[in-house]
Amino acid sequence: MIKEECIVLANLSVNVVEAGEGYPILFLHNGGGFWQSWQYQMEYFSSNYKVYGIDWPGCGESEYPGQPLTLEIINNVLTAFVEKKGIESMHLIGNCIGASLALDFTIRNPKIINKLILFNICPGDLMLPRIVNKSWVAKLDPFSKVKKRTMIALKIISPGFIVRRVFPKILFGNSIKSNDPLFKKYRLKQKQKNQQQSRVDLFFSAHSFNLEPIIKGHIIPNHLLLWGEENSVAKLDTYGYENYKTLKSDGFHIIPNAGHLCSYEKPDEVNALIEAYLISKS
Repeated sequence: MIKEECIVLANLSVNVVEAGEGYPILFLHNGGGFWQSWQYQMEYFSSNYKVYGIDWPGCGESEYPGQPLTLEIINNVLTAFVEKKGIESMHLIGNCIGASLALDFTIRNPKIINKLILFNICPGDLMLPRIVNKSWVAKLDPFSKVKKRTMIALKIISPGFIVRRVFPKILFGNSIKSNDPLFKKYRLKQKQKNQQQSRVDLFFSAHSFNLEPIIKGHIIPNHLLLWGEENSVAKLDTYGYENYKTLKSDGFHIIPNAGHLCSYEKPDEVNALIEAYLISKS
């Protein structure tokens, strides 16, 4: 049974979940998502492991941080969580911004992480629409009038033209229908102001998840890389193969007929791949 509660991490009320007993596995979700994208993995692995999940600030049931969600912010939350739980060693698994964080955290804390598994690594500001001047937005003073006005404009444009038209469909492959529980949760949370704002905020923080600054000058840790074949957020042909070459992953698995949330869409296949890598000697 999965236990869910809000605890204070890095001065924010953060929703965390846990289940099972044994060696820890921590699952990190995508931007604008919820821990439930890992629900099937948590249920499966809780029979032999202690599994954990986190709702990032501004996502799910966690407190909105009042500013764009950056790699630094979620790194602080993750660090506080590990310290609070007294975790000295664990497996770490992440999707999208959760994968970016998992890689960054492992590089910074190599003695804590045993096995690292990355799904659909966030492309950073490369995924932003062409209407947004990425370098200009990233360099704006967060308290400037220009940025505030730009944020107001994006708050209007993004929900109207992007979120309402393509979200959450863009997260899933063709196999998920609108009556799916996770799909319906996205729709429900879309109506909440802070949840909506946290997604708009990604326009201003996407650059913090760029891969190059994370790995520059560092030894890349061993890891497994998985990618959804129908990923419309971080396309396989554009980012998947390139990430595999750049990171020199131990293995690269494409999940057929699945999108950005391939762990949710194809749980049996994904669970088998995760399990095989966890017990491997690599």
